Amino acid sequence: MFIWFVAELAAFQPNEYDNNKLLFVGFIFMCGLAANFVTVLFEKKWNWILKVSAAGVLLFFGTVSALLTLGREWVSDYELYSASGVEACRFIEEATGADSVILTASNHNNPVACLTGRNIVCGAGTFLYFHGIDYLEREAELSLMYSDPVAYSDRYRKYQVEYIYVSGTEMGAYSVNMEGIEQIADCIYSKDDIRIYRLK
Repeated sequence: MFIWFVAELAAFQPNEYDNNKLLFVGFIFMCGLAANFVTVLFEKKWNWILKVSAAGVLLFFGTVSALLTLGREWVSDYELYSASGVEACRFIEEATGADSVILTASNHNNPVACLTGRNIVCGAGTFLYFHGIDYLEREAELSLMYSDPVAYSDRYRKYQVEYIYVSGTEMGAYSVNMEGIEQIADCIYSKDDIRIYRLK
């Protein structure tokens, strides 16, 4: 209860949402206390009808939130990674080295960073900012590398970029100059809305 109480009153991270990590620790301890209480309760000599009724009520309240969450996910059309994104990431795992650097968008659910473990030029600011990492220069140069790859080809060398990933996410986030990309790189993968290029 002390952990829970402190986490409710004090923010331990610049991002207040990160206090959930402490709330979860408090919750784990409280689950043990609640389980112990229920065990003691059911060891008492009650009428079996009362015990079954109490068990039903506890079971309902212990599982209804999980059932509601599963129901929400069942009807949700939100997609974390598309099938074509997963397939492209399989290709990246097979065709690139484990330490390869890939130019891609900086979104938090970036399939290249999340599914392949490959290095990218710039990660999501929502993560980097709260860890005190200055990412603004890289983020600005990321945009330049997509919009004018020929003029900013030195940035590719600066960040040791070997591959360029272009999908709907990159097209929506940046002014992607496909002609410029094709001048400095060869297309090695093309399926649906995803193109992967290897620098010449």
